[in-house]
Amino acid sequence: MPILPPLRLGPINPIALARSSGITRRPALFMNIPKVPRPGLRGLGLDLPSLYDAGNLPADDPSSVLGAISLNTSAASIYIPGVGTVDTSTISQVKGWIDTLESWLGIGSGRREADIIVPVQNQLSNSWQPCVNAILVAAPCNLAVFNQCYRQVWAGAVAFMQFVQQRNIFTDGRASQQALNTIMPYIDGSCGYHWPPPMRPTMFNCINWGVGTIGGNGTTGILGAIDRTIRACGGSGPPGVEPSPTGQLPHPNPPGSLPLPLVRGLSGTHLLLVGLGVFALAMYGRRRG
Repeated sequence: MPILPPLRLGPINPIALARSSGITRRPALFMNIPKVPRPGLRGLGLDLPSLYDAGNLPADDPSSVLGAISLNTSAASIYIPGVGTVDTSTISQVKGWIDTLESWLGIGSGRREADIIVPVQNQLSNSWQPCVNAILVAAPCNLAVFNQCYRQVWAGAVAFMQFVQQRNIFTDGRASQQALNTIMPYIDGSCGYHWPPPMRPTMFNCINWGVGTIGGNGTTGILGAIDRTIRACGGSGPPGVEPSPTGQLPHPNPPGSLPLPLVRGLSGTHLLLVGLGVFALAMYGRRRG
């Protein structure tokens, strides 16, 4: 019977140990938290604020999409610092939502809240048709149109989020919650919204959409499809926005909008290997001390 040599443990490299455990790799079901606005690749421009930050501003905030349109319903276009120009089509669409709301003042809760929200939801989804046609495989590459479409869909989604989160009007909340969980997957792939406000998504990549478009299929809704189309046609990505006079966007992601805790989803083996790495670092420090 062969005699095995004594087992000798060499120095432990905690970094290599962590890598081999898989802890440094991005988990398959990692939640994609909206990116913090930062300088982009388009000169001095910045990324648009996240849908969820902008969509959770009060409906009467003049620096928000819905608030600015409410105060300027007769304008042909509206410029919002840090957001950019809201076009005639979006203004007209949102003005119709406001008119719908005003015709139902004094509503009750529950089902009658849905009587307001569902027609508005249908108007929003119908408004995407020209942009969907513009990004189909047979359509020509037109970056100006794609950029305009991206901003239109983004502004409409922000206004809709603000619209359904007006707590002084919608008190039951079931219709508002259902509306965001119905419409937002098709906008950016997000879902898992829960009443009360502020409502933010708890899940992403909730649908597959984009078959037949220039950018192809994906899990980030129509905004993702337009983004992929822009890049497939030689663009650098979605339209940016010039910073406000202070140099900052008005709707930055709040502090603490960080990825989910890394420990969530780790197996017992991963945790054991991490513990060994910490122990090795401690022993190494004692030997050198």
